[in-house]
Amino acid sequence: MKIYLDTNILSNMVGGINRLKEDTGIAFQKLAASEHEFITSPLMKQEMEKATSQQVKGAILFIYKIFGGTKNLNPETYHATGWGDALWGAVPFGGGETENTVLSLLRQAFEVDDAKHIFQALSSHSDYFLTLDESTILKRYRRNYMNMKTFCQNGNLKIVNPEELVKDLGL
Repeated sequence: MKIYLDTNILSNMVGGINRLKEDTGIAFQKLAASEHEFITSPLMKQEMEKATSQQVKGAILFIYKIFGGTKNLNPETYHATGWGDALWGAVPFGGGETENTVLSLLRQAFEVDDAKHIFQALSSHSDYFLTLDESTILKRYRRNYMNMKTFCQNGNLKIVNPEELVKDLGL
């Protein structure tokens, strides 16, 4: 299984470790012992570079570096439209860049940064999107579960927290 990590997974491990529930810590231990592949994207690095605490920023960027960061991702979120845009880079008749349709739909359901992460997980063919973000990701996913499940499962993606992931994987 391929599991995409949301930024808050690493930021909570470094800056908020004492706030994690015991069940979450146990779930992380089980996931660490598994053979599953964990990935993330350049979005995580961009978000972490904004951290105000130098200790947290340094630790997370170091973990990101040794983690391998951006493997197996499709970075294309936009594509060009109009005559001549692809071959010569010119768009003489009003074309330009348009956002990927999937990303546009995700932006309707989630905050912009969250939508971009979920898009990266979908486009990299991840099986799971692992997050600790109850308020802006998991709550919205669950509230619109039938629509989100259908939409995300077209890309075979489930959005879960660590405890749900461990249960789903039977660990």
